Amino acid sequence: MSSMTQLFGFGRALCLRDSMSTSQNRRIGAGGGMAHGVHDSEDGIMKTALVASLLLLTAISPASATSPTEVVQAAAEQVVQVVQDPALAGPAATERRRQKIQRIVETLFDLPEMTRRSLGRHWTDRTAEEREEFTRLFKGILEHLYFGKIENYSGQRMQYLSETIDGKYATVRSKVTIGQKNELSVDYWLHLVGARWTVYDVGLDGVSLVSTYRAQFNRIIQTSSYDHLVDEMRLKDAKLRTLRDGPR
Repeated sequence: MSSMTQLFGFGRALCLRDSMSTSQNRRIGAGGGMAHGVHDSEDGIMKTALVASLLLLTAISPASATSPTEVVQAAAEQVVQVVQDPALAGPAATERRRQKIQRIVETLFDLPEMTRRSLGRHWTDRTAEEREEFTRLFKGILEHLYFGKIENYSGQRMQYLSETIDGKYATVRSKVTIGQKNELSVDYWLHLVGARWTVYDVGLDGVSLVSTYRAQFNRIIQTSSYDHLVDEMRLKDAKLRTLRDGPR
C-alpha cells in the first residue's frame, strides 16, 4: 500500500465510497494508545454519506451554549439553517453557502489543536513555518474531504446519549438514525478554550479521526520523511481544490 493510500484512506473510507458495489470488512488502526476500529457493513455506504456533516455539527458553539451537549445541539440547528436556507440553495449560491460553512469551521472548530494532535510527537520537531504550512494543508484537506459534505445533510435524526465532563475536557456521546434501522454512533471530544467548548476530535463508530491520522502520519514519517508527507499533502490539497473549483 502506498503512503498516499495510507494517508488518505480514512477520508476515502468515510466520504468516497459511493462507487463501491459490494461491502467489505476493513479495520482501520488508530494510534496514540486508543484502540479504535471500524467494520464496514452492508449499510456502511448509507452511514458514511453523513459523516462529514456530523463532524461539522460539533463545530458551532454560540455564546448562549453553556454545556458541551448544548454546543452540539445548537450546532445542529445552525447548520440546518444554512443548508436549508432557500437564499443559499442552488448552484448560483454555492460559493456563499460554502463561505458561511467555512467561517463556522474556522471560527469554532479547533483545527490548530486537531492538527497538533494529529502530528503527535513530530509537532515539536517542526519550525514555526513548518507548523503553519502543515496546519494550513491539514485544515484544507479536512474542509474538502469532510466539512464540504455538510451540503448532503438531509434531516437525519440525532439522539444525545450522555455527557461526561472532566475539568476542561468533555465527551458527548450520540447516535444518528439513518433511514428506518441504520444507526451511526458519534462521539465528540471537546475542551474549554477560554469560556467556550470547542471540538478537537470526533469518533465515528469507534474510530477517532485524530488518532487515525496520527497513526498514518507517523507511519509515513518513519518509513520515509516529514518532507515526503508534506509533499503528498500538497498534492492532495491541490487535487481536492481542482475537484471542488474546477481547473483554472
